[in-house]
Amino acid sequence: MVRDWRASDYAVFTEAFDSVWGYEISNDPENPSRRITAEVYVAGALMRSDFIKVAETEDGKPGVLLCAAFSDFPLPPASLTAQAQAWACVIQTGEEALSKTREGRAELVFDERLNATNDRFKTRLEERGLAAQAELVFLIAHPEGRGQGLASEALAAFDEECVRRRVKRAVLFTDNHCERRPYLKKGWVQEETEVWPESEYGPNFVSYAFVKRYG
Repeated sequence: MVRDWRASDYAVFTEAFDSVWGYEISNDPENPSRRITAEVYVAGALMRSDFIKVAETEDGKPGVLLCAAFSDFPLPPASLTAQAQAWACVIQTGEEALSKTREGRAELVFDERLNATNDRFKTRLEERGLAAQAELVFLIAHPEGRGQGLASEALAAFDEECVRRRVKRAVLFTDNHCERRPYLKKGWVQEETEVWPESEYGPNFVSYAFVKRYG
């Protein structure tokens, strides 16, 4: 079952983020930078999105989180909802804490570089006539929600919303550290690729832009 987001889901998916990507921050699971990074990233995805759904497991546990934006983001502060303002506070506090540690500073630099890469992708897609009216911002499965088809259910809900809103194209930005097969199975097409400098970010780190066409 796919349902609307609940406040209690936040802790579930920050835990999921740490379990999937925390090792990239530190091999020490007790390193506070891991938890803070998870909180900042998930809060950022939630703040940017106006379509947030959770696919539940058969026993009613949150299994997959999907965040998507159908509006122009980021919005100016005066127009943010109370919940979005709360996420903004989480992000600000978290980034201040990350700036005080070596691992945290490295993560902030990485995020800045990633955002710049995605902005270049967006510009190139627009130049190619592939401007999108929606963005799939974030998709993550909790370890207990994997292997049950929940990502497909969440993506189907996103597709239905795109059709309902008469979206022509949707975009998502990802990299080779993320699972991409669910998108390929759902008709997403890889349209842009950028290989990062090996000297800065290790070997074979690659960013991608995927586009899905509707109608």
